[in-house]
Amino acid sequence: MEELGGLFGYLIIFFYALAVLNFCFKFLNRNYREKLKKNDKFYKAFMKILKFLVKYHRYFGGAAIIMILIHFYLQFTHFGLSITGCIAAGFMILQFLLGIYGQVKKPKTKGWLRLHRGIAALLLVTILIHVI
Repeated sequence: MEELGGLFGYLIIFFYALAVLNFCFKFLNRNYREKLKKNDKFYKAFMKILKFLVKYHRYFGGAAIIMILIHFYLQFTHFGLSITGCIAAGFMILQFLLGIYGQVKKPKTKGWLRLHRGIAALLLVTILIHVI
């Protein structure tokens, strides 16, 4: 049972990382597009990955939430409550809700997007604290 809880913990990190790669690839494309285009073969592969990450970004976040629920159930029933885990899960759920808000409302201001990105960075810190 312990190994299964750990597996779902790693799956949370995996899906979170895939979701964050969306921002990383967009940042690189926005700021270094001309340099990236110098190698046509690389740029075509880069753009395929970027399109994949953009298309499935919300599903990566959704999968991370599902993994959190499973991980929480397994760890709670076996070990009890983890405060650091609850804090990290809370930030992940907040992140997910902000993502849904941005998808549904499509706000014209960038405030929610900045918050969504800021929570992603804060989430990384809380996950690291939980794992350590």
